[in-house]
Amino acid sequence: MATWVPDTDCCHWYAVDCEPETNRINDLHLVSANLSGQIPEEIADLPYLETLIFHKITNLNGNIPISIPTQKLIVSRLILQQFFRFDPFITLPTLKPQWSSFRGAIPRGWGDLNFTLIKLQRNKLEGDISSLLGKNKTIIYLDLNRNMLQSDISEVEFPYSLTFFEVNHNRIIGSLPEGLTQLGLDGLNVSYDGLCGPIPKGGRLQDLEYTSYFHNRCLCGAPLPDDCKRFPLLGGRIFDPIFFFN
Repeated sequence: MATWVPDTDCCHWYAVDCEPETNRINDLHLVSANLSGQIPEEIADLPYLETLIFHKITNLNGNIPISIPTQKLIVSRLILQQFFRFDPFITLPTLKPQWSSFRGAIPRGWGDLNFTLIKLQRNKLEGDISSLLGKNKTIIYLDLNRNMLQSDISEVEFPYSLTFFEVNHNRIIGSLPEGLTQLGLDGLNVSYDGLCGPIPKGGRLQDLEYTSYFHNRCLCGAPLPDDCKRFPLLGGRIFDPIFFFN
């Protein structure tokens, strides 16, 4: 961070990229930096920011600032991570705080924005995920695995653009919606949750490995070996999640 000197051209600073035409910061990409504490709310004062990446910064913690992103920001990629790996992705509206120590609920305001890539895995996030989804959303890639999210997805409408959906190792309950059969899914993982009922037939759902579905309460049907006849009285939402997860 030695190049971050006031009264100098910030477009020449380490980890900062600017849009050539506007000379405004559009990319802040910090990797393995010696930073600690919480991400400052002032980042929302960068109105042209499209990519925000915090990668392999082990001492970041606290809640994700509700101002990141807001309508004031044109964030394309938001990566706030303590990660041990990095998966590059095309520059699309993106949210990626993963493998870190962020906790609390997903900011409600994010549901008002249209991202195409969201990666929030391996944090300590809680609450409902339905605000990130919806038929009119543009999300392509959604990875929320290994958090503490509690959400019933039975009535969730999934956007047709979605090709990757991973919510394993959470407290996701309910049943898998039929709408998943309408998606061109390249990847799906709902294992180690509290889902119940039959896996909808159609689309690509039966083409996936059974490990994408196993270790749920009573999820059944192909490609799982469990025949749904084993659970004749259990519907998608008829169980106590507190009992199941404790």
